[in-house]
Amino acid sequence: MRKRIVIPIAVAVVVIIVVTVTLSVVLTRKKDNSENTSPSTTSGMLSTPESTATTTTKRISAATVGATTTTTTTTLARITTTPARTTTTTTPAQTTTTTTPAQTTTTTTPARTTTTSSGAVATDAATTTTMMNPSDMLQTSIATTTSISITEIGTASVVTDIDGNSFDDIIVSNVIGRSITVFMNMGDGVFSNETVYSTTVTPGSLIVDDINNDRYLDIIAVDSFKNEIELHFGEANGSFASGQIISIRSSPNDIIVATVLNSNNKEMIVIYDNHNVTDIYYNSDMGTFSNYTTFLTGDETLRIQAVDMTNDTKVDLVIAHTTSTIGVLVNNGDDTFIYQTLFNTSIVPRLFQVADMNNDGLPDMIYTDYSNGYYILYNRGYGSPPQELWYNVNAKINSFNITDMNNDNILDIILVHSDNRTVGIEYNQGNGRFVYQPIQLELLSLNESTPIAHATAFDIDNDLNKELIVMSDKEIIVYSLKCQ
Repeated sequence: MRKRIVIPIAVAVVVIIVVTVTLSVVLTRKKDNSENTSPSTTSGMLSTPESTATTTTKRISAATVGATTTTTTTTLARITTTPARTTTTTTPAQTTTTTTPAQTTTTTTPARTTTTSSGAVATDAATTTTMMNPSDMLQTSIATTTSISITEIGTASVVTDIDGNSFDDIIVSNVIGRSITVFMNMGDGVFSNETVYSTTVTPGSLIVDDINNDRYLDIIAVDSFKNEIELHFGEANGSFASGQIISIRSSPNDIIVATVLNSNNKEMIVIYDNHNVTDIYYNSDMGTFSNYTTFLTGDETLRIQAVDMTNDTKVDLVIAHTTSTIGVLVNNGDDTFIYQTLFNTSIVPRLFQVADMNNDGLPDMIYTDYSNGYYILYNRGYGSPPQELWYNVNAKINSFNITDMNNDNILDIILVHSDNRTVGIEYNQGNGRFVYQPIQLELLSLNESTPIAHATAFDIDNDLNKELIVMSDKEIIVYSLKCQ
């Protein structure tokens, strides 16, 4: 009888011990799992885990595809961050990070419409509109001319007010002389003698902007042969001091300056001929560029523009490709982008700009392949496909600029025809039609074989009328126009 009582008590003791041990193990594992899943305290885009993937839904209203809400998967991978080379011998340590957005393709072929510059329109449906009366066309003639000689061979020019006196000055890059020449506007369209600034690089193109937020314009000189960029910082008296030299990838095709990140500083954005990427260079508060972020942007890129395409107050990047497509790096607002190919184009957009050409508040796209005409891809808004119109001007287009020539608050187009030394002005009627006015130019100090490089228009004497500014390789001609 005593043995029967002792055995059950021993069994009960063993069971209690086993239950206690089991509960202890379970509680310990639960605590460990809780600690391992606690939120990370790391911050900043460069600390994003390489394996992280997010799904973003984005509405695209850019010269749109006419699709509904577009869902894209963005994979955050490497962001290549490389310090820039400065003019001193010190080189920051290199770090490597990368953001590679997933490339999504939503390709739309817009409706085709052919439009002659005289105003006749023929659509795919074979409908036509009445030809504009030639007597209604604007007549533009040259009133006076001013010649500005360039000591070295000029390759690019920028017109802007450098010294803040409300008169636009002229800045010219000189490839052979490795220099930048500045002509200061003294008022009434009278320019000072040239001031020459030597450069280390060979400046093939120029960008003028305030990149260090000191309210003085700076110069960015681009050397596409040595793949370098040189900064010249503007000073209070209108002069420039040489600064940083930045090494970039080979064969840059286009470079712009814009604010697309959340730093409130200007970034430098570069696309290339053969790398299929876009590099965004970070700008410090002092205007120096030390790191860049790389985004994959498809096949060979030609031109880039910074525009808010989605009407969300964030600046997107519009990119033209040699594959006859135009895509957009859509800005997410958190220093990341989603790349979307929106539509096909009828030609390769070798010359390309974005502007609102019909005053509907939507950015349109203007492009040509150096042929005898150009296309405008009209943005019809979210939910509607864009419309592509062809404008024939019967003369090869070597370059073009967009500005309001006749103060009617509608953007016009300046076309340069180097072959016959003519500048054509496409006066915008605001309804998808233009009145074309050719102006035969005379370069005052050069022979007839000298080509015209490019042309633009500014009111350089503040008389509320635009002057036509035309550049050849050794001369800048300012034409005062008379519109009747």
